[in-house]
Amino acid sequence: MAPSPVVENEIQNQQANAGDDVIEVGLEQVFSAPSGTPLTYSASSSDEGVASVAVNSATLTVTPLEGGEAEIMVTASNERGEATDAFEVQVFASPPDRP
Repeated sequence: MAPSPVVENEIQNQQANAGDDVIEVGLEQVFSAPSGTPLTYSASSSDEGVASVAVNSATLTVTPLEGGEAEIMVTASNERGEATDAFEVQVFASPPDRP
């Protein structure tokens, strides 16, 4: 029986400014499937108002929206099981006088 996916490289905690560029993480670097079976990825944010998440193919995109902190959970799964990695995103609110 082939093993389930594993976390190879944990995603480091991230910091971003609200409204700034999105954070992109290549999930093929984070998870591996020793069996070679393809992985499907999903992600969730503990606070979608602070940081929203999307997964497109094997790329996780985190969009910083407003000041605060959110925990991002990322899961890789295949028919053998799943592996989950979590990390914090700290988003700094934009100063009101910013151009």
